[in-house]
Amino acid sequence: MLIDLNQTPFSSSGSWMSLSKPKKEEFQPEGPGLYLRSNHSRPLVRRELFILELMRGDEVVAHREEATPTLCRLIPEQGDGVAEIVFDGDLGLRLRGQGVGLRFRAATGTKRDELTMGHFVGYSDGEGAFVVNIRPALRRYRFEVRQGDMEVRAPFDREESTSVDLTFGGSTWEFAIEEFWSTYIPSTNRHSFADLIQIQEERWQGFRQAFPSLPQDHACGAELAQYVLWSCTQSPSGQLIRPSVFMSLNWMDQLWSWDNVFNACALAPAAPTLALDQILTFADHQDEHGAYPDGLNDLFKHYNFSKPPVQGLLFDWIEENTPEFWTPERRSAVYNTTARFTRWWLNHRRFEGQRLCHYLHGNDSGWDNTTLLRKGSPIICPDLNAFLVVQCEILANFANLLGQPDEAREWNRKSAELEKALVEELWNGKTFAGVLLSTGERVEAESLVTCMPIVLGQRLPSSVRVALVEQIRSFITEAGLATENPNSPLYEPDGYWRGPMWGPSTFLIVQGLMKSGENELAIDIVSRYAKTCEKSGMAENFDALTGAGLRDLAYTWTASAYLELVRWMDRPA
Repeated sequence: MLIDLNQTPFSSSGSWMSLSKPKKEEFQPEGPGLYLRSNHSRPLVRRELFILELMRGDEVVAHREEATPTLCRLIPEQGDGVAEIVFDGDLGLRLRGQGVGLRFRAATGTKRDELTMGHFVGYSDGEGAFVVNIRPALRRYRFEVRQGDMEVRAPFDREESTSVDLTFGGSTWEFAIEEFWSTYIPSTNRHSFADLIQIQEERWQGFRQAFPSLPQDHACGAELAQYVLWSCTQSPSGQLIRPSVFMSLNWMDQLWSWDNVFNACALAPAAPTLALDQILTFADHQDEHGAYPDGLNDLFKHYNFSKPPVQGLLFDWIEENTPEFWTPERRSAVYNTTARFTRWWLNHRRFEGQRLCHYLHGNDSGWDNTTLLRKGSPIICPDLNAFLVVQCEILANFANLLGQPDEAREWNRKSAELEKALVEELWNGKTFAGVLLSTGERVEAESLVTCMPIVLGQRLPSSVRVALVEQIRSFITEAGLATENPNSPLYEPDGYWRGPMWGPSTFLIVQGLMKSGENELAIDIVSRYAKTCEKSGMAENFDALTGAGLRDLAYTWTASAYLELVRWMDRPA
């Protein structure tokens, strides 16, 4: 498999570094090109470290990239020569070449102001070694020559290196890059370049071969999806004490507190320990009230928003599709944190006298700009309360299995009460609506989010279920499920949650259709989704009419939804 670095960064499981060709101008401080980037601490730091350039003498040589999951090659457009790059553990890169040189030009940018002053400082670290202290990345990077020559230009002015260029050359050359925080500790086990390629290949193949096999016509899509998951796995660092699968290495490079559970579903059959880590990472940062942070990485977290309680639905998916995952120890590990999070919704997002819970912002729903929340908040929404019905039911099942019958009865009571209130208060005979609490106004929308109560399946009254299924049909396009009805006046082709097709919304609707006995319709939707991913990659979302990838073009929950939905489609019975 070849990786398009315009879409999908080249990285390795465990590493916080990546190589890619960012499309957004804000991520091109030295103009378009191939960058070595850091994925630490979004949004507090700059990602771009160096732009890479092939050289012949003092001239930059145009090149193309040829990247597989384990090796990236830079090949001149004209003439001989090659530069090769392989990852070395969690903190290193190894590079070698012949026939051309390779320059690392620090991404200091052209704007010199107080925000960049003192940010890049280069200094010698003994013979054949040079360190660049990159304050925007909160890390230092040590370059060490193993063969060939290194030429350094790092003019110093007052308190910074105004530029840092490191050029490696010779008939053949090889050097290592190592990331460190405060203190460099030399590696005691340096592998040869050839051995590193073999080590990486064994790691990658071991990861991907652990996944359930899929039909051959989905093999290419599956390999890309698995690579996106593997390459976005970060080793423990800072406040992240577990391996964490970030959403992307482009610019959505952190965790959000519902994305992680979709990834756990895909990892459960192949890497169960890593899957459990994705669930428990947010438990590590649950506050005293029971809320999870909205966004989280190795240095930054915030609680300004939350994300919807989809844990129960996705735990149930794992139960149905990977039942061996749920050992008593894993049930016990997730029960208390999920119960606390659910009680937080019930206790702190439900006003006194109200039977149903509310959102305070579109971000709380995960559908940031959905048309259902176009009139503001607080607003009682059907998706939230349907999720809570299932969440309470799954917690009751867990409690019973863990020998806590009293808690199980209480969760079942809560589930039944929410289900009754959901239909009585939000169903208008044709569709589900929201209720704006400031005025009591019923808010209707042509958003797919109003169909989310389908996740209740056979628990819904048959007339409601039949109406929802027909409503869902109106969102189906060639590419999959639009998030805003294409006939809506508020539909936007690249409107985030106002039109584009997304993996998680598809995943949840398909799960609801399965529970409603609508397998044929579910298979049709999954088939469209799979074809879109196979055509356009694992993008954050897709134009619902053309299938073109939108926004971040290599996203892990898209990959996870693809892997699990195709696996289900292969054996829907």
